Amino acid sequence: MSKYKFSEQLRNNLKANNKRFWAGDNISEYITDADKEQLIDEATEAFETVLDTLLIDRETDPNSQGTARSQHHEFFSATKLLENIK
Repeated sequence: MSKYKFSEQLRNNLKANNKRFWAGDNISEYITDADKEQLIDEATEAFETVLDTLLIDRETDPNSQGTARSQHHEFFSATKLLENIK
């Protein structure tokens, strides 16, 4: 297992290959479908920590259940970072 998070590995690869990844850039040609799912999983875990820190009951509140994962799917779609990946 690497000492880096998956997103850090991808970031390092993009930098090493002089690929820009600004908020409005589409990086779909540099990552796979599996990479996208790993990014969403990592972002979901991070956002769950944010919700827990804010004392939001994401386990029993039906309005909060699944919020972290759904928000990251929406974010990746809205930013078009991964536009061409299904």
